[in-house]
Amino acid sequence: MKTFLKIIGILILLIVVYAVIAMLAFGKTYHYEKSMVIHAPKEKIWQQISSMQAFNQWNPWLKLDPKMKLVYSGTAGQVGDQYCWDSKNNDAGAGCQEIKELVPYQRQKTEMIFKKPFEGQATSEM
Repeated sequence: MKTFLKIIGILILLIVVYAVIAMLAFGKTYHYEKSMVIHAPKEKIWQQISSMQAFNQWNPWLKLDPKMKLVYSGTAGQVGDQYCWDSKNNDAGAGCQEIKELVPYQRQKTEMIFKKPFEGQATSEM
């Protein structure tokens, strides 16, 4: 019986050591990237991503809660254009997304601040 308990204890210890090593090896930073080609004039695409209100007309995350509260601030289509969302649904949670950089007809960069169900920060580029 003692041998069996020792084996179980060693297995549990190995699992804990593996978990600690895994947590140390994989930091808090990660990168996700996805590409797609859209066959449309860049002017038409730009209209859909250059402001937060236009972005939210097709933003798939808003489908998580149709009753989500949205508050817009800043000047549409300019750096500082922002929206904040608040949902009772934990899948959608709460947070804000703000345009940090715009290069007309080329690139839009935003920062997202997540408040719930967890706190966090992320950037996005289109």
